[in-house]
Amino acid sequence: MFKRCSGVLLPVFSLPSRHGIGDIGPAAHDWIQQLATAGQTWWQILPLNPGNKENSYSPYFSSSAFAANPLLISLEQICALDLLDEKDLAEAPFFEADKIQYEAVRNWKMPLLKKAWQSFIESADSTLQADFQHYCQQESDWLLDYALFEICQQKFAGASWSDWPTQLRDRHPDAIQELQHTQSDAVAFIQFCQFIFHQQWGELLDKAHSVGLQLVGDMPIYVSYESADVWSKTHLFQLDPNGKPTAVSGVPPDYFSSTGQLWNNPVYDWQTHATDQFSWWCRRMQALLQLYDIVRIDHFRGLVQYWAVPANSSTAINGSWQDVPTDDLLDALEKSVDTFAVIAEDLGTITEDVKAVMSQRQYPGMKILQFAFGTNNPQHPYLPHNYERNCLVYTGTHDNNTSLGWLQHECTPAERTNLCQYLGLPDATTDHVIVKSMIRLAMASIADVTVIPVQDLLGLDQCARINNPAQVENNWHWRCRLDMLEQIDWAWLADLTGRYARQLEHEG
Repeated sequence: MFKRCSGVLLPVFSLPSRHGIGDIGPAAHDWIQQLATAGQTWWQILPLNPGNKENSYSPYFSSSAFAANPLLISLEQICALDLLDEKDLAEAPFFEADKIQYEAVRNWKMPLLKKAWQSFIESADSTLQADFQHYCQQESDWLLDYALFEICQQKFAGASWSDWPTQLRDRHPDAIQELQHTQSDAVAFIQFCQFIFHQQWGELLDKAHSVGLQLVGDMPIYVSYESADVWSKTHLFQLDPNGKPTAVSGVPPDYFSSTGQLWNNPVYDWQTHATDQFSWWCRRMQALLQLYDIVRIDHFRGLVQYWAVPANSSTAINGSWQDVPTDDLLDALEKSVDTFAVIAEDLGTITEDVKAVMSQRQYPGMKILQFAFGTNNPQHPYLPHNYERNCLVYTGTHDNNTSLGWLQHECTPAERTNLCQYLGLPDATTDHVIVKSMIRLAMASIADVTVIPVQDLLGLDQCARINNPAQVENNWHWRCRLDMLEQIDWAWLADLTGRYARQLEHEG
């Protein structure tokens, strides 16, 4: 499906920044230029959606499937619009160099965004004002509901929407209209943040395309229960008359957890989606493919069968597989966009029916080198000599330890021996050399696409891990120090890219 190429995995929030969290401003533009100069074709990121404190700020548990995290907005670029002054940024507090302190970032950044909003009201030029109005109209099918949901979350101190006053919980028209009227400025501010993000993202996308780089995004298959999507469209989810889930999402026991993973998202009412011709799904895919060139569908097998766990369960063990109207759904999604460029995340328990769908539609799946050496089985599907071309190979993903961390803390002696023998290295080879050899192995494979996490290019240990699915705390916090990306051996990466025919000819 994809031309032979390579890229790097780095979440936007992990980019270096003086402002406590990576953003889509100058550092992102510089990063794109560095990737292109080294012959890379893809920059893969994680979801851009806003997270929350209750879920350790995971972008996979968001208050909206459509909204972007306002903390990713570049303040420097707001200054370029004359909506903030450079001196506003000079008073930034101290932030940890390699860890995101979300609450501290929010407490500093959101007041500056509100100040920019006031400047926008008072002095923004007419073209920008008109663009804002056009954006609000264009995104009206989700933007207003998202703004009202965020306002109610604050108004009711984070209480679950199912515990809000009945008229707001059930979205009585009079209550919604009154809320919209009394909170009009707060609504407009939230809409403004989304507008500014999408303006800046458009500039970043233009930059990427100008140097031949493609942006690869991520679609979490589920949305959070505490989201504008569920609150505003309860009929699309399996809920009881009081709005409580009757079943929730998860996966059975696997490599990551012996009790499975209990995600606790409400599961979809697929019969209702089918009756509606999957319009919500189509709108979602259209929105994603406006942001990205390619979309990775997280937990793709959930679009064939999903693991439904009875509500209020403490683990995912007692779930069961339920069917999805897969062909009708995918037909609708493919027809809803001009170019349906997707990656099927097919890790974990993958049954023959899932493989059949991927094969029939030629959706590329994923191979993870860290998973390849646990046995002496030469037929292991993650060993490179067993790959088909139509796939992506990673040393690891955001859910894995870094490759160095894996070697130091998770890789068994037998796995290490298998890996070294496969690479033709003596057992005494240092961990750092093994990591570089794993990168070379991925680049040399026949997989159409190789994606390397930035932590492996830097040779970082488990302190740089993005997410551990088996734990709730201390995830989604790692970020690059300001000097870190300069330490990547860009010449070595460029050499591997050219040597293994992964460098595409870019039209400038």
